[in-house]
Amino acid sequence: METPDAFALIRHRPSGRTRHLLAAITGYRETRPASHRQRETAGLVVPLIFSLGTPFRIALGREAGEGDGMGSFVAGLYAGPVDIRSDGGAECVQVDFTPLGAYRCLGGAIPHLSQRMVDLGDMFGAPGRRLLER
Repeated sequence: METPDAFALIRHRPSGRTRHLLAAITGYRETRPASHRQRETAGLVVPLIFSLGTPFRIALGREAGEGDGMGSFVAGLYAGPVDIRSDGGAECVQVDFTPLGAYRCLGGAIPHLSQRMVDLGDMFGAPGRRLLER
Protein backbone atom coordinates (compact mmCIF):
# COMPACT_ATOMS: atom_id res chain seq x y z
CA MET A 1 0.00 0.00 0.00
CA GLU A 2 1.33 3.43 -0.95
CA THR A 3 1.55 6.03 1.84
CA PRO A 4 0.88 9.64 0.84
CA ASP A 5 3.53 12.24 1.60
CA ALA A 6 3.18 14.03 4.93
CA PHE A 7 3.77 17.44 3.34
CA ALA A 8 3.98 19.26 0.03
CA LEU A 9 6.75 21.68 -0.90
CA ILE A 10 7.04 24.09 -3.78
CA ARG A 11 10.43 25.81 -3.90
CA HIS A 12 11.57 28.66 -6.11
CA ARG A 13 15.22 29.63 -6.29
CA PRO A 14 15.54 33.28 -7.33
CA SER A 15 17.88 34.21 -10.13
CA GLY A 16 19.17 37.33 -11.73
CA ARG A 17 18.99 40.55 -9.74
CA THR A 18 17.61 39.00 -6.52
CA ARG A 19 19.95 35.99 -6.33
CA HIS A 20 22.31 37.74 -3.87
CA LEU A 21 19.38 38.80 -1.61
CA LEU A 22 17.12 35.72 -1.61
CA ALA A 23 18.21 32.10 -1.27
CA ALA A 24 14.74 30.57 -1.83
CA ILE A 25 11.00 31.07 -1.51
CA THR A 26 9.11 27.96 -0.41
CA GLY A 27 5.44 27.09 -0.02
CA TYR A 28 4.87 24.37 2.61
CA ARG A 29 1.69 22.51 3.50
CA GLU A 30 1.17 19.47 5.68
CA THR A 31 -1.10 16.98 3.96
CA ARG A 32 -1.63 14.41 6.69
CA PRO A 33 -3.28 15.19 10.07
CA ALA A 34 -0.57 13.78 12.32
CA SER A 35 2.22 15.08 14.50
CA HIS A 36 5.39 15.93 12.61
CA ARG A 37 8.90 16.54 13.93
CA GLN A 38 11.92 17.89 12.09
CA ARG A 39 15.45 18.61 13.26
CA GLU A 40 17.24 21.13 11.12
CA THR A 41 20.88 22.09 11.15
CA ALA A 42 22.22 25.61 11.06
CA GLY A 43 22.01 27.35 7.72
CA LEU A 44 23.31 30.61 6.34
CA VAL A 45 19.86 32.04 5.67
CA VAL A 46 17.49 34.25 7.62
CA PRO A 47 13.99 32.73 7.25
CA LEU A 48 10.86 34.86 7.30
CA ILE A 49 7.76 32.69 7.81
CA PHE A 50 4.21 33.75 6.88
CA SER A 51 1.99 31.21 8.65
CA LEU A 52 -1.30 30.29 6.97
CA GLY A 53 -2.18 27.34 9.22
CA THR A 54 -1.59 26.20 12.76
CA PRO A 55 1.63 27.45 14.41
CA PHE A 56 4.81 25.45 14.55
CA ARG A 57 6.45 24.73 17.91
CA ILE A 58 10.09 25.67 17.47
CA ALA A 59 13.06 25.69 19.84
CA LEU A 60 16.68 26.56 19.25
CA GLY A 61 19.13 23.98 20.62
CA ARG A 62 16.58 21.99 22.64
CA GLU A 63 13.31 20.07 22.25
CA ALA A 64 10.28 22.21 21.45
CA GLY A 65 7.56 22.22 24.10
CA GLU A 66 3.95 23.36 24.38
CA GLY A 67 4.97 26.96 25.12
CA ASP A 68 7.13 27.29 21.99
CA GLY A 69 4.41 28.10 19.46
CA MET A 70 5.42 30.43 16.63
CA GLY A 71 3.03 31.71 13.99
CA SER A 72 4.53 34.20 11.54
CA PHE A 73 8.07 35.17 12.45
CA VAL A 74 11.60 35.93 11.36
CA ALA A 75 14.58 33.99 12.73
CA GLY A 76 18.16 35.15 12.96
CA LEU A 77 21.26 33.13 12.29
CA TYR A 78 21.78 30.31 14.79
CA ALA A 79 24.74 27.92 14.92
CA GLY A 80 23.00 24.92 16.50
CA PRO A 81 20.15 22.49 15.77
CA VAL A 82 16.52 23.60 15.57
CA ASP A 83 13.66 21.36 16.73
CA ILE A 84 10.40 21.92 14.81
CA ARG A 85 7.10 20.23 15.69
CA SER A 86 3.65 20.59 14.23
CA ASP A 87 0.20 19.06 14.52
CA GLY A 88 -0.38 18.31 10.83
CA GLY A 89 -2.15 21.58 10.07
CA ALA A 90 0.84 23.80 9.34
CA GLU A 91 0.95 25.82 6.13
CA CYS A 92 3.33 28.64 5.37
CA VAL A 93 5.28 30.63 2.86
CA GLN A 94 8.96 30.86 3.79
CA VAL A 95 11.27 33.50 2.36
CA ASP A 96 14.93 32.63 2.95
CA PHE A 97 17.04 35.78 2.85
CA THR A 98 20.77 35.78 2.44
CA PRO A 99 22.43 37.73 5.28
CA LEU A 100 22.80 40.72 2.92
CA GLY A 101 19.16 40.46 1.84
CA ALA A 102 17.98 40.29 5.46
CA TYR A 103 20.14 43.28 6.35
CA ARG A 104 18.58 45.33 3.54
CA CYS A 105 14.98 44.16 4.06
CA LEU A 106 14.99 44.32 7.86
CA GLY A 107 16.73 47.66 8.12
CA GLY A 108 19.95 46.41 9.70
CA ALA A 109 18.23 44.40 12.48
CA ILE A 110 20.36 41.30 11.85
CA PRO A 111 22.54 41.62 14.99
CA HIS A 112 19.37 41.88 17.13
CA LEU A 113 17.98 38.66 15.59
CA SER A 114 21.04 36.52 16.24
CA GLN A 115 19.98 33.28 17.97
CA ARG A 116 16.36 34.52 18.25
CA MET A 117 12.95 34.24 16.63
CA VAL A 118 10.76 37.35 16.55
CA ASP A 119 7.02 37.54 15.78
CA LEU A 120 6.36 39.55 12.59
CA GLY A 121 3.97 41.84 14.47
CA ASP A 122 6.76 42.67 16.92
CA MET A 123 9.34 43.00 14.15
CA PHE A 124 7.36 45.33 11.89
CA GLY A 125 4.92 46.95 14.34
CA ALA A 126 1.46 48.03 13.16
CA PRO A 127 2.15 47.38 9.43
CA GLY A 128 3.29 43.83 10.29
CA ARG A 129 0.16 43.18 12.38
CA ARG A 130 -2.09 44.46 9.56
CA LEU A 131 -0.33 42.19 7.08
CA LEU A 132 -0.86 39.20 9.38
CA GLU A 133 -4.57 40.02 9.75
CA ARG A 134 -4.99 39.94 5.96
